[in-house]
Amino acid sequence: WLTVQPQPSSAYDWDAVAQGWVLNDARADLLAKAEATAAFDSRIQSVEQQVLLVMDSTAQVHGFANIADAVLRASSAVGQRAAVGVAFLDWRDDVRLAVNAALSAYSVDNVKTLTDSKVNKLIAALPALVLPEEAS
Repeated sequence: WLTVQPQPSSAYDWDAVAQGWVLNDARADLLAKAEATAAFDSRIQSVEQQVLLVMDSTAQVHGFANIADAVLRASSAVGQRAAVGVAFLDWRDDVRLAVNAALSAYSVDNVKTLTDSKVNKLIAALPALVLPEEAS
């Protein structure tokens, strides 16, 4: 009700003396950090989804519904089934460690450097699944 000038963003305050919108630097910094954090979280979540897709696809190639189904075999009473499950469990853990190590170089400030090309290289460099001899 003080002006017909639209507020440029929520980072601006109305200055009655100057009769205009003035940037609130502290609020602008907070908003920028919140946006950067949201972008970072979204990018990391995308990478995590791609890695899960690789693990699920690999499990499906070996006759399982997904990686969770394959890992459940580790609790089987049948030796060979349990061995396959343990192999998938170990592989899943190795993949998680590799992904976490690769992503540890990124932070909210440099998530923009986590390009699609780097993600593709990360996916291509994931540890290989090693199944017991009889299951191969």
